[in-house]
Amino acid sequence: MSLSELVSRFTPTQLTEIALVLFLAVFVAVAISVFFSKQDWSIWPLAGFALLALVSMIYAIKGGGIMGIIEVIESASGMASYIRIMAVGLAGAIFADAINGIVVMAAGGEGKMTAIGLILGIFVGVLLHALNFVIAAFSPTIHALRLNFVEFFMRFYETGTKEYRPFHKTGGEGQA
Repeated sequence: MSLSELVSRFTPTQLTEIALVLFLAVFVAVAISVFFSKQDWSIWPLAGFALLALVSMIYAIKGGGIMGIIEVIESASGMASYIRIMAVGLAGAIFADAINGIVVMAAGGEGKMTAIGLILGIFVGVLLHALNFVIAAFSPTIHALRLNFVEFFMRFYETGTKEYRPFHKTGGEGQA
C-alpha cells in the first residue's frame, strides 16, 4: 500500500488529529528526556523550544490542516539552506586562518624566520589566499542561486498550457 492510498482513506479532519497526536508524542518524549536527564539546566532552552514548536504546530494544524504542517516544514528547510550559506562563508574564514598558520610554519615559525623561509611563506600565503578568495567568491554565490532557483522558484512559478515556441511563425510576418 502506498502512502497516497493510505492518506486517501482518512478525512482531512482525521489527518489533522493524527498529526496533532504525533506532535504531542514528540513533545512528551522531549519532556520525559528533560525531566529524567541528569544534566545541568542547559537542557531547559531545548524544552522551551519543544513547547514553542508544539504550540506552533497546533496553530498550524488548526489554521491550515495538514498543509499547514507541510508549509512549516518547508519554511524550516529554507532557513536551513540559508544557514548552509552562512556556514560556507564561515568555512572560508577558518580556511584563511589555517593558511595564516601554514605561512608562519613555512617561514620557519614565530621568532625563527629566515630569508628563504620568509620568501617561501609569502609565496605559499599569496597562492593559498588567492585560492581561498576564488572559492569564497563563487561558492556562496552558487549556493544562493541554487537556493533561489531550486527551492523558492517553485513557490512563484505556475506552468502554462501553451508550449513555448520562441521562433515559431505565427502568420503575421508579412505585416509591418
